[in-house]
Order: sequence, then structure tokens, then C-alpha cells
Amino acid sequence: MRRLLVVDDDPAVRELVVALLTNEPVDVLQATSGEEALALAGRDGEAVDVVVSDVELPGICGYETVRRLLARFPRLESIIISGAAQDAPAHVRATGPSAFLRKPFERAELLALVRAALGSTAA
Repeated sequence: MRRLLVVDDDPAVRELVVALLTNEPVDVLQATSGEEALALAGRDGEAVDVVVSDVELPGICGYETVRRLLARFPRLESIIISGAAQDAPAHVRATGPSAFLRKPFERAELLALVRAALGSTAA
């Protein structure tokens, strides 16, 4: 089964993302910080296929979290989420190619990005 990691320090957002993915064929892991995400990712020897990460996290930011995860999992697809408008243009420079989703987002928007990311990691 494919593995998706949700990283957000806001429990309401994290739980919403997880709930929206309930019917998707993914194993969803959750982390409240970049450090927790890095510790959790690959802990059991399984790769992470997709990360959905907020930008503003306690400790290391979402961009740095994604960069470090990409170093460990080169095929990782990332979806950056943020409520700050200024984050939209900066995300590509910070993390390389990744999707950007502005909070608040619609279920269909998130699912489309997750499905596209999972499709691109299928090979």
C-alpha cells in the first residue's frame, strides 16, 4: 500500500486531511512537526510516497522538512499547504517541484493533488 505523511501542527487541519483521505488506497501517517515527520518517515523500512505539509511548523519549517525527506526518498511527491498568501510563489524555490494548496481548501482540490501525486510515484 502507498504511504502518505501529513505534517501539520494544527490538529483540526491534520484530522481534516486524514478524514478526507479515508477512502483512498493509502496508509496515512501523521506528524505534528518537521522533526516528528523525519523521525516517523521510513522508521519501519517503508518509504513515504507523498507528503502533505504545512509551511509553518514548530521547529524546522515545512520547506526544510520536505527537503530532508526528499534527500531520503528521492521519488517523494510533495504537497505544500499554507494559509499565507506569500507562501505561494516561494514554495517552488524552497522545495523544488511540488504542488501548493492554499488554506482553506476544498476536498476535491486536495484529492486531485493527492491522486496526481500518487499517480506520479507509481513507477
